[in-house]
Amino acid sequence: MRTIIVAFVGVLALSSCTSAVKENQLPTDSTTVHLRPRFHFTPQKFWTNDPNGLLYHQGEFHLFFQHNPYDKVWGHMHWGHAISNDLLHWQELPIAIAEDSAMIFSGSAVVDQKNTAGFGENAFVAFYTAHRILDPAHPDHYRQTQCLAYSTDKGRTWTKYDKNPILDLGKKDFRDPKVFWHEESQKWIMVVNLPTERKTQFYGSNNLKNWHLLSEFGPEGNTAIPWECPDLFSLPVENQPGKQKWVLLISAEGPYPGFQGMQYFVGDFDGVRFKNDNPPDKPLYVDYGRDYFAAVTFNHTPNNRRVLLGWLSNWAYANQVPTHPWRNGMALPRMLYLQKEPEGYRLLQQPIPTVDFLARSAIKHVNIDLHRIGELEITTPNRENDFYDAEGTFEFADDAVFGFKIFKSDTEETVIRYNAARKKLYLDRSRSGNTTFSPKFTTLDSVDIDTNGEPLALRVIFDRSTVEVFAQKGRYVMSNVVFPSVKSRGVSVFAEKGKGRVRLVNASFRDLMAENNR
Repeated sequence: MRTIIVAFVGVLALSSCTSAVKENQLPTDSTTVHLRPRFHFTPQKFWTNDPNGLLYHQGEFHLFFQHNPYDKVWGHMHWGHAISNDLLHWQELPIAIAEDSAMIFSGSAVVDQKNTAGFGENAFVAFYTAHRILDPAHPDHYRQTQCLAYSTDKGRTWTKYDKNPILDLGKKDFRDPKVFWHEESQKWIMVVNLPTERKTQFYGSNNLKNWHLLSEFGPEGNTAIPWECPDLFSLPVENQPGKQKWVLLISAEGPYPGFQGMQYFVGDFDGVRFKNDNPPDKPLYVDYGRDYFAAVTFNHTPNNRRVLLGWLSNWAYANQVPTHPWRNGMALPRMLYLQKEPEGYRLLQQPIPTVDFLARSAIKHVNIDLHRIGELEITTPNRENDFYDAEGTFEFADDAVFGFKIFKSDTEETVIRYNAARKKLYLDRSRSGNTTFSPKFTTLDSVDIDTNGEPLALRVIFDRSTVEVFAQKGRYVMSNVVFPSVKSRGVSVFAEKGKGRVRLVNASFRDLMAENNR
């Protein structure tokens, strides 16, 4: 495998290799092999959901993940494990933390560089929710506690702490601990949710074993469904040099009522308490697609750059998506930024820069009056590749309708469309391929984007069955899964005739290499 190592010096960049990660050979005896993403992590087989225990150590990115090693549906939760040099090529390793009398639910991991817990210098220490069913005849009778496991061989083997649980509130719903080192107060912080109460708790510790409650946050923002998978971190403000703000991520209801998604809060954290800058009833959403959930950031990345990784599916149909022998996977990792806008601080997201190094070829266009030609075919359905990076900058009139069509054939297409009159960007998967497995899958997702007279910049990255749209330099993001047939590989850029003027100022359509990938 071509070795790409990620170094964080302002942004991700190539550097020298310390050890190469080789990809496992994945099963090919599947009628849906054409749907397995090449550069998005999927397990070799069976079910996955939330990413867990994300950390970087000595040249390796570690992804632990919720995994059922026995079936393609949720159940028997273990922590699976995969490693990568570049966050794009992944090697799946044996199960890390296995189910015992309790399922192993979501959590996080740290490298205990100073041996504060006594397991050894640079030991990996993982924190997870133990989900214990109290009555097998009634699976809804359960109790959740926070537990610890540790590894002294870079995450290859794990030992569960003999004094677990480390936190037990006697509650049914109490889960998803995210732990990190808080330099200013010189202590470990655990962020963990009380889902049904729509609260986030903050605990402190000096040794990773004994924890004391510091404060609570919530309910604020969107409280329609339970809160899960919290994360807390600081980011520099890009357009305010020297300024830092704290971001709290919560997986809860997203922008579509009844569907799960993610929201974030921006404010201040003093080592004890988080204070939200925005009104308590003002939700801010991470992603405006239907399929982005449980995202958390990597611990210990060089230069404290923030890399976010999320699950690319939705509980409304995750157990039914039509793939074999695996079910569900992860989104592309993203770099996070923060900027000050007139209405407050807002999150920006960009694909990790290592995606740029995958470009095998590019088609470029400049200054095209798109409304005159209607649709510009970039590739045809018989093209060989199906992992693509399309970028375009559009100048447009107030009544224009335009965008991209991907995974296109005579009968199928996924459409990313901007309606200037409505000031909305849409992602339409109603004709995207196989949509029959769930009545909740055929959706029209949208986000309000007022460009204030400026051009619209779109970047669309798609990988066999994934679509991730980044608008206005990542200020707005939409992530969805689709299941096109093998014949649907065309790509075009379009403007609806009879609508307003659209000029494609510049565009780049990059075919991304397939060598040594899925």
